[in-house]
Amino acid sequence: MNTLQQVLIIARLAVEENIRKKILYILLFFSFLLIAFSASFTSFNLGAQLPIMKDISLSGISLFGIIFTLSIFLNVIPNEIEHKTIYPIVTQPITRGIYILGKYIGMMLLVAANLIILGAELMIVLFIYGDGWNWMVPQAIVLNILQCGILGAIMLLFSLITSYPLALSTTIFLFIVGGISSPYVKYLSGKLPETLINGIVILKLILPKFDCFNIKDAIVHSHNLLPGYFLWCLIYGLAYIAVIIILAAFTFDRKDL
Repeated sequence: MNTLQQVLIIARLAVEENIRKKILYILLFFSFLLIAFSASFTSFNLGAQLPIMKDISLSGISLFGIIFTLSIFLNVIPNEIEHKTIYPIVTQPITRGIYILGKYIGMMLLVAANLIILGAELMIVLFIYGDGWNWMVPQAIVLNILQCGILGAIMLLFSLITSYPLALSTTIFLFIVGGISSPYVKYLSGKLPETLINGIVILKLILPKFDCFNIKDAIVHSHNLLPGYFLWCLIYGLAYIAVIIILAAFTFDRKDL
């Protein structure tokens, strides 16, 4: 059995394991409702209704992706170690790095599938309300998947290092700091202590630029993205995910089971 087959088998097992969780269907259901709710603002004229619909729907999809990602990546490996379900797999001729990669891919397939479903629903709703086929929505969904991919990789890494409450709180903190835009940091520079601002600036140089994956404002106001922006985000996101997964694999390889 080659490496790719091993990764795909572990990914399939991860999908089968997580697809049974009812909380995922509950989150998806409420996200459907949110998009439907955004289409109910009939009291506004069409010029105002479409931007409101896009704003609420895209915000809801992004929030759904974040909660969905954290819920399935939280404590996944430590939980398997605690219940000893990991041992039959790692005792096979499979490296721990392959196990981490397969597990990550399987869980991200679930995240991506659900975000694509919601993105397709939003496109259909916008088409019905006269916005045509808005092809920036698929780009927003792909960038949301990348954002969730980085978030899931960070969650996976920290879950191997520390307890899950601390891993969760640290991941959320890094996501918040990484999502602060540079203009907003400049705005805060005169309102917060200089030491705190310098700390945020340094962290933003290291942390993933989560704010770059948010193109909601461009879609809401019907602005085009800069040439090459989407491709740059795609390469940046995939590279960042690769680095974190390598760190997670290295950490797991040195972990005493």
